[in-house]
Amino acid sequence: MSTKEDMGWYTGKRMVYNYKSNMKKKVTHYHCILGKVTRSHENSGIVRAKCNTNLPPRSMGHKVRVYMYPSNI
Repeated sequence: MSTKEDMGWYTGKRMVYNYKSNMKKKVTHYHCILGKVTRSHENSGIVRAKCNTNLPPRSMGHKVRVYMYPSNI
């Protein structure tokens, strides 16, 4: 995403922030926080998202995975 117009397609899509933790949950040390892309942030193509739980402070500026559903194609 490089412009506000490109970001429009991502609005409403699901996103996941994956991170590694010291606590083992079930079988793995990797955890995820789910969220939803809500709107653009200024004109640079950066997006805002709402998550089920709060993101940790170290997540600022990190990449997230955006799933391609729900889709209108």
